[in-house]
This record gives sequence, structure tokens and C-alpha cells, in this order.
Amino acid sequence: MTARFITAPDKLPIPDPEEKHTKILIVDSNWSDIESIAFLCMTKQVKYDFYLFGPTSIDLKWLDHAVEEADTILINGTSTGRHNDIKEKLEKLKKSVVLGEGNILKLPMDFIVKQLEEE
Repeated sequence: MTARFITAPDKLPIPDPEEKHTKILIVDSNWSDIESIAFLCMTKQVKYDFYLFGPTSIDLKWLDHAVEEADTILINGTSTGRHNDIKEKLEKLKKSVVLGEGNILKLPMDFIVKQLEEE
């Protein structure tokens, strides 16, 4: 498994250009989302870096770093309702995908499965 899960205040070292990982920031992630993704990653050969900004996360400097690093930002609208001001700002970015009720993709896992199917 080459999936990596990163939370504040951690940052990854400068990556090897030969080893390209898809970088995904999950905003307002919850434990069941992360657990499901981790189990999936154990069964597949994937190269993903998951930056996790959970409902109790408060390190906005780290979040800015994760936003810059991310190829895709998954905004989990179904979790706690925390970070609504942050979510509203991130929703405006082209690389953001809003999840939850009323959207095609409901959970972060839905996005990951879709990505793997397209590879």
C-alpha cells in the first residue's frame, strides 16, 4: 500500500518526482470515511496522499498548505456542520468537489472508487 494519510501539523518531505501520488484533501472528514478509504487502499495498489482536515481540526496554516498541495479537495457536507465558513471559501476553487445530500457523490469513498474505476 502506498496511500499516505496526513494530518496537522505533519507535512510530507519533498517528493521524489519519479513517484507521483495523487493528493486529496478531505475537509470535515470523519473516522468512518477514513477507515473505509484505508481498507480500500489496502486492497489496491494506489498512490494517494490524503490530507485530512477533520471536524476538530483548527490549524488553518496547515490547511492552507494542504489546499496548495492538493490535486482535489473533497468537501464533506454531511459531517458535523463545522468549518462552514472554510467550506464556503473552498467550494469556489475549481479543484473542489462538494459531497453530501443533493450531490452525485455522497461520501469521500464514492469519489475514490470513481477515480479508481477511471484508471
